[in-house]
Order: sequence, then C-alpha cells, then structure tokens
Amino acid sequence: MAKRTADPTFAWEPLGRLLDDGIEALVRREWEEVAIDRDRMPLDLDWDEYQRMEDNGLFRCMGARLGGKLIGFSSFMTFRGHPHYRTTPHAMNDAIYVVPEHRGLTGLRLILSADRELQEWSAPKPVRVVYQAKDLKMGPQDSLEAVEALMVLEHEFGLKLTDGPQGDTLGAVLTWLGYKAFETSYGRFVG
Repeated sequence: MAKRTADPTFAWEPLGRLLDDGIEALVRREWEEVAIDRDRMPLDLDWDEYQRMEDNGLFRCMGARLGGKLIGFSSFMTFRGHPHYRTTPHAMNDAIYVVPEHRGLTGLRLILSADRELQEWSAPKPVRVVYQAKDLKMGPQDSLEAVEALMVLEHEFGLKLTDGPQGDTLGAVLTWLGYKAFETSYGRFVG
C-alpha cells in the first residue's frame, strides 16, 4: 500500500476553538448540500445554546483536521441516560461533514474515531450511537482507494472487513459499518 502524504487527525474539540477555526462555514456547506426543505427551514444556528449544552456535558464535537486546518466535523447530542432507556448512554449525531476533496477514507475514519471515543466516554456500558442517514457522499472514489480504505480501517480499528459499502452515501456506509441509522426523509430506522 502506498504511503499517504498526510494523515488527518480526529479529536473532541471545544466549540469555541471550532468556531474560531471556521466550523460555521462547514455547517453551512453541510446544510446547503443535504438539508431538506431549505426554503421552509432556514439554517438558524443558536451557538449560545450549543455552548450551554457543551458546558453541561450534553454536546460534543469531533474535529477532523489536516495540517491543523479544519476539514470536517461530527457533532453529537450526548446523554448518560435516555428517558426511554435510563441505563443506556446515548449519542445522537447532530451533524457530520467532510469537505468533498477529503471524503472517502477520511469520512470513514471520522465515523469510527467518534464511535471509539464515545464508547470510551460511556465505559463500562456501551453507548447507543444513532446517525442520520443523509445523502452526503462519503465513499471512496475508485476501487484502488476502496481497497486502501479497507486495509487502513482493518489495521487502525481492528476490524475484519471484506467488501465495501453498497453505495457511497453516508447511509450506505453506516449500514455497512453496522449502525442503525435514522432516515430523516422517511422518519424510520434503517440498516
């Protein structure tokens, strides 16, 4: 396998730093790409509320960076217990985005890195992670990149993967990785 020139990094980051480094523009790009009913539901972020939630342990955001530059994020509403499942920690994906030129392996690693960190956060109990299955394109662009992605994921995350996802949308990737995904456009669980 050819060595990549630079690897992205993934880490939970405070909202203030993410705002300073341009997450608002990335959120807008994500909304423009995948939001449904944009004319009836305009993007109207309440950063103060997000900050209050972060301060109270109810929100976390993982930044994806390449050479220090913010190229993506995955944010979660987190709960130590859910009213329906009081003893099970939950993490509901709020939004996920990777700039198009860095999708594929970076998107997969972002999903798996967030999952691994959320599992550590909730230990000793496993956390139930729920993603929204959007039409955001996430998969590798060609077969060579797909093979490389499988090899990296198997090595980095201790997975045994044989075939890639059937399709390149976030929903297809999440189903392939074994997640239950909530399909926002149909209001039902899939995968």
